[in-house]
Amino acid sequence: MQQVIITRPHQDAQAWAGSLEDAGFKVSLFPLLELSDFMTATEAPKACDLLLQSQAVMFVSANAARFLAKALTLTPEWLTHLQHGARAWCTGPGTAAALMACGVPESQIDQPAHQATQ
Repeated sequence: MQQVIITRPHQDAQAWAGSLEDAGFKVSLFPLLELSDFMTATEAPKACDLLLQSQAVMFVSANAARFLAKALTLTPEWLTHLQHGARAWCTGPGTAAALMACGVPESQIDQPAHQATQ
């Protein structure tokens, strides 16, 4: 059985591990990064104000989208702005899926074409 080491953060590693194990690989998790949200309750309103002044917001990962949504739970106008005004730019389909799971409609999301190279 071939050994595969997954270096993704714990939040992302489980889905990869399950798929690889289902394909017959022996999987070990060795995360090289630890992800955590760091925005405080006092910073969240400032972040929301900045977002509301923006025409686009660039999300570089699915975790970035999830962490922002969690941090701005008490200021839901950020989501309304992304649903009806500002564009949500993202790096790929995983980030787009996370944005849609947070309530941003696909019509407001700009991402590279699926066949685009990195």
